[in-house]
Amino acid sequence: MAKTSLDPIKVPPKFTRSHLAKMLNCSTLTIRNREASGKYPVPDRQDNGYRVYDIASVFELQMITHNKIAIAPIISILFDMGYTDQEMVNPWLRNEQVAHRNKVHEHMNG
Repeated sequence: MAKTSLDPIKVPPKFTRSHLAKMLNCSTLTIRNREASGKYPVPDRQDNGYRVYDIASVFELQMITHNKIAIAPIISILFDMGYTDQEMVNPWLRNEQVAHRNKVHEHMNG
């Protein structure tokens, strides 16, 4: 059976630690250790206790880890999650990129 698009869903996705590990090209254990040591901020948790990361968190962690933002791994994970409608995904990514750029600009300019 073909995977259906999540077009009706208008809420940006949340990513698991496993998704994040793929996007950062590291292991889930590495992420856990970096969170425990304070190198990464502590993520939000769902009601069931699982850690979740939004797109803004992914951008922040990519900058901490690689000093750059890579959109391709995010799009790949989104596609695997069923978010195949680029007209829906691109605005999320664009808006988060602008917000991240503004945050960095404010930080640098005091």
